[in-house]
Amino acid sequence: MAYGRPQNKQRIWNWKLSTFGIVLWQEILRDFATNHYGFPPEKKNDLDYITYSGQITAGGKRRLKKALDLLQEISEVKNVYNHTTGRTFKLKLAFQTLTLSAPQLNITDSEIKKNCLEPYLRSMKKHGMKNYVWKAEQQKNGNLHFHIITDTFIDWQVIRDTWNRFQNKLFFVDRFFDKHGHHHPNSTDVMKIRDEKTALKYMLKYMLKNVSKKKQLEVNEEYLARHKGKIWDCSLNLKMKFLESHIVDNSFGLLLNVLEKDRRVNYIFDDFFILYLFKSANRDKLLPQELTANYYQYLEDVKNHNYSRNQTKQNTTAHPKNQPISNEQPEPNKTNEIERITPEKNVITPSEFDF
Repeated sequence: MAYGRPQNKQRIWNWKLSTFGIVLWQEILRDFATNHYGFPPEKKNDLDYITYSGQITAGGKRRLKKALDLLQEISEVKNVYNHTTGRTFKLKLAFQTLTLSAPQLNITDSEIKKNCLEPYLRSMKKHGMKNYVWKAEQQKNGNLHFHIITDTFIDWQVIRDTWNRFQNKLFFVDRFFDKHGHHHPNSTDVMKIRDEKTALKYMLKYMLKNVSKKKQLEVNEEYLARHKGKIWDCSLNLKMKFLESHIVDNSFGLLLNVLEKDRRVNYIFDDFFILYLFKSANRDKLLPQELTANYYQYLEDVKNHNYSRNQTKQNTTAHPKNQPISNEQPEPNKTNEIERITPEKNVITPSEFDF
């Protein structure tokens, strides 16, 4: 079998909007009639096929950050009435912590997630909690615990009673009673997040902090490795992707040149991708409305759990992928403007941006 690099290569630049700004990437167009050969897949052992190992990969961390950014974008500051205190307060996001009320012993992480966390999340939907991100961590005492961030306020008593009911499916509350003599352990904590600055603080401290090389628990056996379960997840709507992408043309290239000179914009420059980073609050100030209209419709779809539109939406710009490659060279004045981009000010390297 012969191996070789694909022939008839032609590169184009594409762009799309994202929660953190604009992402551009190069795509190689190939003649669909050309046969290409790849190297045979590397052999892997059984442990390589473990879906969840208790560690967050680099890709998983990027997806986690995207889900958190998306949750923050669709969440509005609202006035909430607390029936317990009789007071009204402002809320953007709420942060819940769920802990186990007795030692975990030999109960696996996946058992706790299946029997306690999953039914808890389903039950919270009855109280309006439809948008959320959760993350599992190991406490110093070896117990698993969960952090949940959501845009819904739920009374602390409801949260505690619900969580205690489900964690007792594995007898954590009964074992707490054997030691303390009552069935009402203080197993939950709820914090109100009123603004984006406070939200970012909690995300960095609890949800996005660096994960050590250790697993959630020490894994010395294949059995334990296969019973870790997910380390994080989110509501289905926060997994929706913005499908619309465009080919970079001259007009958009000129806009990028303007963004490079704006102090509110940083960018990562690489041979195959470029990221223009700016706060979502500055999106309307930096980009014209015709470029953002469809993205805001996407945010509305995420907020309203409108999955049908996300599944059927196609790229609005005709994409030459899978088209025969023309031998014609572009005219000099039609050269893709992205080629002019060079790292200057406001540039950070990929390693400095932990996305």
